[in-house]
Amino acid sequence: MKYLFLSIILVITINHVGLSQTSPEKINFVRQGVQRMIFDEDQSISLARLEPQKIVGLSVMHPAKHYSNEQANILINNDKLVIQSKEDTQTAIWFGGFNPFATYSIDLDSCIGNGEIGFEFSDANKKEQFFVTIGFNNSRLTTTKLRVLKNFNVIEDKSIAVNL
Repeated sequence: MKYLFLSIILVITINHVGLSQTSPEKINFVRQGVQRMIFDEDQSISLARLEPQKIVGLSVMHPAKHYSNEQANILINNDKLVIQSKEDTQTAIWFGGFNPFATYSIDLDSCIGNGEIGFEFSDANKKEQFFVTIGFNNSRLTTTKLRVLKNFNVIEDKSIAVNL
């Protein structure tokens, strides 16, 4: 009789706990605290930074992919990342993963010659790519471009320069 009473209490308790829980398809997830308002650059918090003078094993840590027959030389000289080629080339250097809440900027010390530099954001298979580049000609900025590709088809390719 004593065990029967305990069994009934246990079954009622387990049943009550099971019925009072929210089923997984009814859980509502809410993201909080994803917007950071930073107006003063001195107050900004850097998520990542490329400091060439601290890189050991450049080609291992930041592998390059060459999209044309001519390959750019990539080296660290006087604590600066140097990418150079005498002929037209297309080279990408992997610097890290993408954070959708980050702001990306390039601090360009100098540009000699004629070319473009910028960011490429893409999936692992390069089926969806997003490029933002700036063009230069002997230390003078000439253009800012946006290019979007999906399944290797050009979706958008236009200048987004506001004030050259």
